[in-house]
Amino acid sequence: MRFGSITLLFLFNIFIYADCKVTGVAVDDVLNVRQSSNPNSDIIGELASDSSGIKVLKCQRRESGGTWCKIKYRDSIATMIGWVNSRFISCDKPKIITIPRGTKYCVSSVKRGDVLNVRIGPSPSAKKIGELGYMSTELNIIMCADFPNGTRWCKIFYNYKGSTITGWINAKYLTACEDN
Repeated sequence: MRFGSITLLFLFNIFIYADCKVTGVAVDDVLNVRQSSNPNSDIIGELASDSSGIKVLKCQRRESGGTWCKIKYRDSIATMIGWVNSRFISCDKPKIITIPRGTKYCVSSVKRGDVLNVRIGPSPSAKKIGELGYMSTELNIIMCADFPNGTRWCKIFYNYKGSTITGWINAKYLTACEDN
């Protein structure tokens, strides 16, 4: 199943706020974190065989074979960002929710005068790429995913000043528009 989780990250091709852990590393060994997505790259850190709380920022398949993921790991001392071979990490996989095609959604549960941030990935810490005002309409849902931490995020698209914006919002701020 761990490869399926990484494959899902490729499908999104975005930051996934996943709770990942080291797997397939002997108890008396470590997972090397490298400067780049190359097995010959400099080692910039190590993760113990029981490390968890790893966030995958992106993954890429190498021409020479193998898949490498850029990760972020924070312990009590420092934050480390580097690359690991995907076969040594396992991530909780979100459950994908099918939304009926053509259903329009409105922003709800946002106070008047406030905005809902649209993000590049399904996480409150992902980069903000837009915002929606109170009761914004004509949001089209591409897909939604339920994450192991109990949140549901939806990938949406909407028109803004003649451009189509695609991003992610927390589903708790959405409701089906009444005119559907």
